[in-house]
Amino acid sequence: MIGGNKKKNAASATAPKVDLSGVNAHQNDLAAGTQFNQPIISGPENKPPQTKAIAKRVGLILVVVLILSGLGTVIYSAFFKKDPAPPPPPPPPKPVLTSIEIKGDQELKSLKYGDDYTVQVANSSYLVQVIRPPKRLFYNGKEVYRGEDLTSAVLSSDGKHWALQTNRQEQRSKRDENTKILQNTMVDVSTFLVDGQKWGERDVARLVDITNSGEPNFIQRTGKQTPSQYGLPLEEEVIYSGESKKFETSYGILSYQMSDDGSDWLATTANPSTKDVFDFFVNGVKKDSLDARIIKKISIDEDGNYLLGFCQQNADFGGVGLIGKDCQISVNGKTRTTIAGTVYLADVLGAKETYAGIDRELRQSFSKNSRLDLILEHRKDMEEDIATVLGIYLNQSGDKYALTTSRMVETTKNDGTKEVAYRLYLSINSEFIENDVDSPSLIKFGSGEEDETLFIYEIPKPDPVVTPVAPTPAS
Repeated sequence: MIGGNKKKNAASATAPKVDLSGVNAHQNDLAAGTQFNQPIISGPENKPPQTKAIAKRVGLILVVVLILSGLGTVIYSAFFKKDPAPPPPPPPPKPVLTSIEIKGDQELKSLKYGDDYTVQVANSSYLVQVIRPPKRLFYNGKEVYRGEDLTSAVLSSDGKHWALQTNRQEQRSKRDENTKILQNTMVDVSTFLVDGQKWGERDVARLVDITNSGEPNFIQRTGKQTPSQYGLPLEEEVIYSGESKKFETSYGILSYQMSDDGSDWLATTANPSTKDVFDFFVNGVKKDSLDARIIKKISIDEDGNYLLGFCQQNADFGGVGLIGKDCQISVNGKTRTTIAGTVYLADVLGAKETYAGIDRELRQSFSKNSRLDLILEHRKDMEEDIATVLGIYLNQSGDKYALTTSRMVETTKNDGTKEVAYRLYLSINSEFIENDVDSPSLIKFGSGEEDETLFIYEIPKPDPVVTPVAPTPAS
């Protein structure tokens, strides 16, 4: 064994040496390449997760998503989403009828309305002025004044205020400016009472209206006169609302109307050149002059709009609102309609320049230029009795108009006897309305909060006469 080793060692000693530097270098390159490609061979090196960084990224992503979602919703709503269908309009409120019995004293029932006394109505209030001596005034059934000096009375549009005028003659002394002579003259002095309290006195004045705030409106003569081309001189007059002067003219005021609060008003005055023309003013501004021969209707609403009705002919019928035949209706100076037949026109000019009336010959009602045939009940009244009386009424809102036909009809009682009774048919916006009216009454829509209510005011009538029955003689 030992010898064998010696031989081997000897052989090794004698064998040539081999250079291994290149092999070593190759191995080194191979090791470096293996290390460089280790991620490809074995996959990426797993490092411990960074929790805070990941949570931050996730939160940022969520914020971006929410913002984009909100923007998307806004864009969709603005450009693509349809508006929800509007709810259907609520049905108009049904008309309300309210009956009011006009009361006074016992004697009032025996007097004739229109001849012996007059009535003004507004909402649930009324004012009765007895013209026949003894003169007196009733407000809502209560006597508020009695005296032969009572001249006139007015009721506010809401019915909450009333005013009256009394007159007396008073001697005044005045020195003539030219002759310096002291002269005695008699002056007509007017005293105004508002809601029962003395408001003031004015010389040569007349009460014409009262506002809803309780300010009396009156017209006062100044004593100055203007010559005219048709004989009599014209009187200078001034319109006052309370203590405030509203309008002054040298030619005399013929008519005056105002809105409920007195802020809008109109007036007609005489024209110094001819009696055939009226000068016309709205809120102090002069408008086109009016033909005095054919002007039949003037009214003003709460916004200062004004209506004029001209008719070429008079009508043979009667009724509330009758203005004539062959008529032209204009609002704010612009012609709105012409009607050849007999025209009835409501006193009120409603909101949005709404007017209402009746064309008798065509058996139609109209609101502005919208026409409807009268309901059957009205047409039958007019066909069966030429004496049928018509009436037309409009509320301030302009959305309701009432039409009435009334006449005396003969009825047969259960016992076979016949009697003649008063009957009134009523419609509102062409819809028949049941009512209990059995005698001539005043009808008017309310104002303000009562605008939707149609008030029916029962005119006083005599108590029924009861005939005593004679006792049957004993057999």
